[in-house]
Amino acid sequence: NYTFDRKSKDVISEGDLFIDGYGPELNKILQRALIKEFGRKSAQEMESKDGIYAADLTSNDNFRLDDKGMTYTYNPYEIAPFAIGIIEIFIPYEEVRQLLRPQSIIFNYIQP
Repeated sequence: NYTFDRKSKDVISEGDLFIDGYGPELNKILQRALIKEFGRKSAQEMESKDGIYAADLTSNDNFRLDDKGMTYTYNPYEIAPFAIGIIEIFIPYEEVRQLLRPQSIIFNYIQP
């Protein structure tokens, strides 16, 4: 996915949206969302039952934005076997509020 700023026509990266040092916390948020989406209790359970490597999950700068949140896309082999296919992880903006740069384009979508 490429996400563009409609006004400037620039590609938006994670660095444009999040404060410095965001990586470890964003990775935890993604991991929790993935585990919840698959109805599992832990990363270890996901790996043993689904073959999805949630414990090593990191953000990949492959996301799209809408009015409710952001969706990260992981292609086959990125975090799971090919047979699982593309994995999408939705994160509501509220869950990343503390990581957002105040001047980022999505900051205004979050209710105070």
